[in-house]
Parts: sequence; structure tokens; C-alpha cells
Amino acid sequence: MPAKSRAQQKLMGIALGIKRGKTAPDYSPQAARLARTMSEPDLEEFAAAPRAKLPPRLKAPAAPKPRQKRPRRMGLAERARKEQARRKNPGQPVKAPRNRLEKLAAGR
Repeated sequence: MPAKSRAQQKLMGIALGIKRGKTAPDYSPQAARLARTMSEPDLEEFAAAPRAKLPPRLKAPAAPKPRQKRPRRMGLAERARKEQARRKNPGQPVKAPRNRLEKLAAGR
């Protein structure tokens, strides 16, 4: 898998030098970590990418959008209490609808 950007290709080249012993590990801590974790053929493949065709850097991935809260589902008794509070004369209690037809009529 060739490098995706010039910065990645350069980092892999430094890591390859560290792996081969031509560069000191304290030159770049990130490259030293890559040299420890990756194999030499993999580093060679990344570092051998043609540099002229690569972009300088890749854009950072966009942050995921925050999840929107869903409205809480309301039970029949709670709906009846809200309807009672909305009325002008809340003195009489409102019965919760029992079947589908009463529920549809109460929603209108």
C-alpha cells in the first residue's frame, strides 16, 4: 500500500532509516514507534511511493455529528394529564382513552 501523502511518505522513510540503523531513534519518536511495529517490506512499500503525485497532507476526517435526542414517548395517562392541564376548566379529570378509536378521537 503506497503512501497517501508526502508527509506520510517522509515519515515512513525516516522509520525505514531507523529500522535499518541509519537514523537515530531519537530523531522522531513517532517514526521510532512505527519502526518497531511495522515490518521492513511494509515500510519500504510506503516510502517508495512517487512523491510528485502525492498531496502535501491529507485533510483531517470530519468529526461525527452529535446525536439528536429523540422526543420521549408519552403514555396514555400522561397524555390525559397534559390534556387536562391545557383545558380552561381543569376541575374534571379526563379519562385516559381505552381503545384505538378513543385514542384517535382524543388526538384531534
